[in-house]
Amino acid sequence: MEEHLIDVCDLDGEYFVNVRVWLDRGIDRYYLPRESAERLGEPDPDGNYALMRGTVTAEAEEIGLGGETIKVWGVSVGQLRTRPAEYGVKPS
Repeated sequence: MEEHLIDVCDLDGEYFVNVRVWLDRGIDRYYLPRESAERLGEPDPDGNYALMRGTVTAEAEEIGLGGETIKVWGVSVGQLRTRPAEYGVKPS
């Protein structure tokens, strides 16, 4: 699992910059912590997150990091249009 900062393109072509995610390259899946999901969308009635104005659903999941279980929202890498973070560096 790798931690990254990425920029995520919204439907209108504008970017949300420096979005924190964890990437699982083995299954091409981004995991978003609550603060990242809140920047990109809003909760839906099923307990998931509706991102990009409801066009992408991030599913409620849990991942293990550093001996902790963290609640996250998972989304396939191919569902988001991204680029490397414009202003950030990889979090420490």
